[in-house]
Amino acid sequence: MLSKLRWNKVLRDAWRHKARSVLVVLAIAVGVATFGMLLTARQAAQTSMTEGYWRNVPPSMILYAESFSAEMVDAVGGMPEVDQVEARKIVYGRVRAADSDQWVSLQLSALQDYADSRISVVRSERGVWLPGRREMALERSTVAVFGIDIGDTVVVEMPGGVQKELQIVGTVHEFNFISSFIARVARGFVDWDTMAWLGEDVSYNALYVTVAGDQTDPAHVEAVQNAVVERLERGGCHVTGADPQMTIPGKHWAQSYFGALMLVLGVVGTLTLLLSGFLVMNTTMALLAQEARQIGVMKTVGGKRGQIVTIYLSTVVLYGGLALAIAVPLGLLSGRGFADIGSFIMNYDVDSYGLVPWVLALQVGMAIGVPALAALVPILIATRKTVREAIADYGIGKGRAGLIDCLMARVRGLPRPLMFGLRNTFRRKARLALTLAALSLAGAIFVGVFSTRDSMLGLVYDTFGLFDFDVEIYFKGPVRPRVIEAAAEGVPGVACAESWLYITGTHVRSDDRLGMSFPILGAPPGQRTAAPVLVKGRWLLPEDGRAIVVSMSVLQQIPGLDVGEELTFEIAGRRSSWRVVGVLLTTGDLGYANGAPLAEAAGMAGRANRAAFKLASGADPAVQRAAAEALAERYERAGAEIDFMQTGTDSRTTSLVMVNIVVYMLLAMVVLLAVVGGLGLAATMGLNVLERTREIGVLRAIGATNRAMWSIIVFEGVVIGLFSWGVGALLSVPIGRLLSGGVGMAFFGVWLDYIFSYAGVAFWLVVVVAVSALASLAPAHRASHISVREALAYE
Repeated sequence: MLSKLRWNKVLRDAWRHKARSVLVVLAIAVGVATFGMLLTARQAAQTSMTEGYWRNVPPSMILYAESFSAEMVDAVGGMPEVDQVEARKIVYGRVRAADSDQWVSLQLSALQDYADSRISVVRSERGVWLPGRREMALERSTVAVFGIDIGDTVVVEMPGGVQKELQIVGTVHEFNFISSFIARVARGFVDWDTMAWLGEDVSYNALYVTVAGDQTDPAHVEAVQNAVVERLERGGCHVTGADPQMTIPGKHWAQSYFGALMLVLGVVGTLTLLLSGFLVMNTTMALLAQEARQIGVMKTVGGKRGQIVTIYLSTVVLYGGLALAIAVPLGLLSGRGFADIGSFIMNYDVDSYGLVPWVLALQVGMAIGVPALAALVPILIATRKTVREAIADYGIGKGRAGLIDCLMARVRGLPRPLMFGLRNTFRRKARLALTLAALSLAGAIFVGVFSTRDSMLGLVYDTFGLFDFDVEIYFKGPVRPRVIEAAAEGVPGVACAESWLYITGTHVRSDDRLGMSFPILGAPPGQRTAAPVLVKGRWLLPEDGRAIVVSMSVLQQIPGLDVGEELTFEIAGRRSSWRVVGVLLTTGDLGYANGAPLAEAAGMAGRANRAAFKLASGADPAVQRAAAEALAERYERAGAEIDFMQTGTDSRTTSLVMVNIVVYMLLAMVVLLAVVGGLGLAATMGLNVLERTREIGVLRAIGATNRAMWSIIVFEGVVIGLFSWGVGALLSVPIGRLLSGGVGMAFFGVWLDYIFSYAGVAFWLVVVVAVSALASLAPAHRASHISVREALAYE
């Protein structure tokens, strides 16, 4: 325990150098609060996701079919492998506010029984529930994203081109479904009368199923899904697809994504705390250099080394305790805000916010332990000196000039204040090294985040090549290619119209069991609306028969699969073998084949169910929307019913949403790094001014003006910032490679091709000069206000 006398010294030292103490406390607080924010948000989100996921009964599978009856629902419900079953009608169209001309994609659903929603439960939030005739309830994320709310009148356009006005009467929340913020699709719910009034048949086309037994076992769920599909096919109900994204066994759809995001942000948070440690070490070294003679006096009067070490460690612990008092409430509040942002983006409810005991314990360890460890080495070095060395130490070095000092002495041509500031920069090399390390690391991560952003966008833009269309349309049933192409001929601006096939294939394993299902697109001869980027192998050739190109995700999920291997698929109840000739650079599960052999395997020879269009001037979103509307009208007149339609701009916007979320979160963390780096530089400049008090007095005595003193200090700070910028730019290459690769593996399952961000380097140059100048203002102000008498009397 420290005696009262020793505690008085600790408190006096902290109070005597208030500015320095405040900077250290704030730097530690920022690092600890950052961890508190991330861990509090993660705990709140993960707990809420898990509890809400099971409370709202997640579907084990979602199967889509052309149509089926209530009798088929009862037949599936009677299977011993099935726990519960519920049917829905889901159609796609467009919606806009009655007083707006801005259309957005719409998913419109009718539940089997609104009063008894049992799977992926739809709960009323505001207004009227259930919707009546010519009324619609909106999913709450749609209200938040698209600005349509209760009381508004909207125009809904169905796939066949029918437009009707509906009244918004309520909002609902479907916990276990993707949010409109990410999907960029409005979601509405209507009753069966309204569905019929909109021109849709009243049969079901989507089946939600929960399995009996272990719902978290992927193999069990897959086996039951295969049995359900077989039962539906036997009953004459053709299954057209499944939804793997919303039916991950035992996990909310956003849980893995949120966990990966927290992992990446946690790495950046660790670096923020490391920067705080640099500042503590720097400050401790300055304090010990300044009090070297006091250490000698304490040893002279009988002070033991252990006692002196305890005194200075206690100073650091005091800083950590004060930082903890700031960091805990700040981390709790910011963690709540962070969790709220996550709940808005990913559409989950946060059930409770509170201080998590293990998070608090970790923050205590960080606030006390990290600074103490950072300060321990300089304290041990300083207290190792003998009494004679300590008494004789004035803290100004041994008077020997090193290589850098000699090089600085050769610099000529600068104004005297700037020359003075440049040479002062290198006087305290150990302190300069720590300050440069902190700022350089902040800069390296800053540029690394920009490089990660460019690398992510590079992947997304590469995948855009697969969807090099301006408009795409999916039809409800098979359509002859000549109908698709003839209807498009009279639409102004359409330069290319292609007929594609879109089917779902299910992999047949070597043990004859059914495996994963994924969409396969059948390309027409000489197609121009897909420009794929390949990881390995080649693209399809016209002479290829049953050849297929698959995505990286498919390759990773099927053991032993590679280019040249054979895949067996079950397509529309028929089995066929396909040879893998290439692997696509894209996200998600996807395959491409030539249209003719795929149509033959699916029993759809001479038919298509997807159309892709390129426009003569297709980049403009308004032009794309106008062409889409004209095409929809043509196909309605031709009797080809449309199931879903979107523009190329809409498709690209959806792909960019997730990238932007990651980038914005990383940039927010980088701002914290810049703050800590700026605090470290401000502390360094303050220490430099303090140590040079008498020197400043001499300069003032020989006529140095306030402006000259400002120039010396600010220039010194900017020089440090510029040096850190250069070092940070170099360090950003390995850090950026690791960061972009880690983000790619966490979110896309592929190691991203690294793209160095020159814009990030330029932006960091502006930021670091501004931060350096601002960090130098307070020390410069103090230096310019030191009187000659005060300076020369300084001990």
